[in-house]
Amino acid sequence: MLDTVLPSLAHAKLTADAAVEPSTPRGWPGRWVPNFSDWQRGDIVLFATSGSKTGWLVQVAQGTVNNPDVRQAAHFTHAAVYVGDGLLIEASPGRPIGTQTVWHYCRQRALMLRRLAAIDIQKDRIDAIADAAVRHVGKAYSRTEAVRSLLAPGRESDPSRMFCSSFIDVIVAEATGLRLSALPEHRPLYPATLAMHPALATVPLEWRALACVR
Repeated sequence: MLDTVLPSLAHAKLTADAAVEPSTPRGWPGRWVPNFSDWQRGDIVLFATSGSKTGWLVQVAQGTVNNPDVRQAAHFTHAAVYVGDGLLIEASPGRPIGTQTVWHYCRQRALMLRRLAAIDIQKDRIDAIADAAVRHVGKAYSRTEAVRSLLAPGRESDPSRMFCSSFIDVIVAEATGLRLSALPEHRPLYPATLAMHPALATVPLEWRALACVR
């Protein structure tokens, strides 16, 4: 599963002979861009650690859980939801829940794209995950709840006190009725848990050459 992860931009294997899809945002920085043709609103985007203190703490916590699959993915330390046009909505320390570009992360951090795999989850319900994320824009990031999740595993996501991966848990439940943290082994719902969660499928990714835009 982890072999589908994109490396950071500097080390990416790039596709140079294919045109960028029209969904690529205007003014997207750099020579290479992700191909968004296979991305869908409501997809979950996971990012590898940046080497920050927060990322290091999350990585350490994830590396101590009992689930070996989660430990394998411990280098994923942040999660966001894709809402279209190269934009994410995320719960990030130090600011309210809000938008960010994929480029902000992918130019220096590996990423993975995951999507609900349940056959009874229709495309419109996956798309509704993005709509649920939009409704939470402006709400506060809960640093306290994030710390509690590191110190007290087993806690369920609190819709009134969210951090990055519990935000994903809350909006997926609102949009589809599926609670990703329903089972004890998925609590707390770390980014690494999302990377290996059986209810999610990994979407293969590729880069396209910006110079090929027609």
